[in-house]
Amino acid sequence: MRIVRHDGRDVDGERSGTAATGVFAAFDWRQLALDPIGPRLISKAAQNAATMLRHFQPQFHAQLTADLGHYSNLQSINSEDTVSGSVFESHDPKYWLNAMLDAAFGVAARPSAWRVGLWERTVHPDTGTTANGPEADVVLDAEGWRYVIEAKWLSDVEDGQGAGRNLTQLDLRAHHAAAGGAPQSQRGVIAIVPTPQRYLCKSRPVFSSYFEPDGSTYRALPRAVALGAQVVTWESIAGLLARSPTTANVKDYLLWRLSNI
Repeated sequence: MRIVRHDGRDVDGERSGTAATGVFAAFDWRQLALDPIGPRLISKAAQNAATMLRHFQPQFHAQLTADLGHYSNLQSINSEDTVSGSVFESHDPKYWLNAMLDAAFGVAARPSAWRVGLWERTVHPDTGTTANGPEADVVLDAEGWRYVIEAKWLSDVEDGQGAGRNLTQLDLRAHHAAAGGAPQSQRGVIAIVPTPQRYLCKSRPVFSSYFEPDGSTYRALPRAVALGAQVVTWESIAGLLARSPTTANVKDYLLWRLSNI
């Protein structure tokens, strides 16, 4: 089957299962990402997700693995990684990063330049090393400042983390935010998710223990406040992208992906 991108290009692929309501997967994952595709996103495509093939009819397995030699989670229309890579790696996010931080944490005199790191291994709170440490989706660093982002599309925040299996992904992100030595007023955790109308957070029990719906956005509950965590929606990022003609294509891409939820 085929779907059409925001720019009119066709994306060939197939849906999981036998019903028309199955999840679409592209034969070529690059068609679900935004050019130019960055090296960190390309490295993600190398990860084999062979067990996911069982969700597709056997006659489509050859086409789904032809490009990479294996199936990648990046081939799914629900992949949060292709969205994160396209929004944070395919272009310079300097035009809207501080506006996003202002919306999440309040207006402040923040640095004008940030180092943006994607899918970096961070120090594990149990071992004190980065070997097998948790992977942060996005890290924003500047002298004396650090914000760590957990990007979600439809999946819940994972719990059962750490040696004691008593931590969540947001706990790990907060640990890394503090590990940089930034004062509390200059660090934080951001969960990026779709609006409540799309994310249906009541069916995401871990996320719902941190945040509750508040109109088209979310309110931080005490568990989130203790971590210095706030929510930014993908839809609000699309609004920030719309402010600059240099990011209009990224905005159109993001809205297209949201329309496929």
